[in-house]
Amino acid sequence: MVTEPLIYPWQKRQWQQLQQQFSAKRVPHAIHFVASHGDGVAPFALQVAQGLICRATIDLTPCHQCDACRYVEAGHSPALWLADEDESGGRPLLVDQIRQLTEWMHTRQTGTTRIAWLDGAEMMLPAAANALLKSLEEPPQGVVLLLFTPRPEQLPLTLASRCQRVSVKPTLSDEAAVVSWLQPQLPQCGTRELSELLRLANGQPLLALEYGQGRVAAEWPRFVDDFVALWQQHLSVVEFVKRQQQISLIDWLEHLAAELIREQSGFRAGQGVGFDVNIADRLDISAQALHRLLVALGDYRRRWQKSYLQPLQQQALLLDWLQQVRGVTATW
Repeated sequence: MVTEPLIYPWQKRQWQQLQQQFSAKRVPHAIHFVASHGDGVAPFALQVAQGLICRATIDLTPCHQCDACRYVEAGHSPALWLADEDESGGRPLLVDQIRQLTEWMHTRQTGTTRIAWLDGAEMMLPAAANALLKSLEEPPQGVVLLLFTPRPEQLPLTLASRCQRVSVKPTLSDEAAVVSWLQPQLPQCGTRELSELLRLANGQPLLALEYGQGRVAAEWPRFVDDFVALWQQHLSVVEFVKRQQQISLIDWLEHLAAELIREQSGFRAGQGVGFDVNIADRLDISAQALHRLLVALGDYRRRWQKSYLQPLQQQALLLDWLQQVRGVTATW
């Protein structure tokens, strides 16, 4: 019996496109998935991988019954080669790992498609990227390479141009579908709170769900405390940025500034998802300074074409803003 694949509402279009390619026997030899883990890219790609490996599928949907599917679900399929960031401890992928992959790709096996899974592809060192390029230029038959990166511009163009790009990030037109998906799982939240969670999560639905299930309640007060310490010069800019590595800092700064403006205008702190922390009575920041911060954040978004900024860029943004609004040299 074939069960429905785990495809989130914002991924249906991409899934149908890949199904059509599979039915037409036009499966690409390399797919570049552009998304963060909070977008649900791993479950989506696993469905694709298992569908390609499955011996009984007719439309890319895994049967979950054949030996090939059972091996995948047990976590030890000989048809699936994995290299991910967890395995490398977040370090760049090395040329030796790519050589091992290349050797595996060119090992003759019959009976099923084989999948090479390469997470954190944007972290490859130049020598590793060059080694992988040779396999992409002359792809072995029966092997499909899956590359993953949340930031596609960091994947070398020589690699990206030889892959089919599939983005499973929700777009603005998907927001209503994402909110509808979140609502039954977070019944305590209204539409406005769900939209705020999505913004804090940089548009990543699964991360927004995690925030709504309690993480914001723990992280938001700590973030506010850190910002107060930064403003009062009890915490350096470098240390402040370092302490925010687990959140989308630019989105959280925007939300903080917006909340301060709301509170200064007489509204209560946000309710329902952990935002109910009064900020205005702890920070003597003018509305003009807050507007400057929002303008600076918006300018950085436009310049970098993404909301994720490298730590040095984040530090420069905050230093420049603090120097403008305080009139003194901020502490590194």
